[in-house]
Amino acid sequence: MIKKLVLKGSPREIGYAHGSQGKREVHRSLETYEKLFRGYQQISWAEAKERALPHLTAIEKYDHHMVEEMEGIAKGAGVNGTI
Repeated sequence: MIKKLVLKGSPREIGYAHGSQGKREVHRSLETYEKLFRGYQQISWAEAKERALPHLTAIEKYDHHMVEEMEGIAKGAGVNGTI
């Protein structure tokens, strides 16, 4: 069953609520991505995150609220490091 969340506030507040209420799902998703990068690209999770960083500027230009929400999700879920 998919968990339904009804969230309100700033992008960062929405992200934090999303991360804290869906902590288990966020961690499970990150574990899946880590396995996929290792399996299909033969790269570590650290390397995958490093390769993703240059795209952060483009995402911020497209919609800076999206980055704020992702940061909130990470904080709410207790995920360490940079998105």
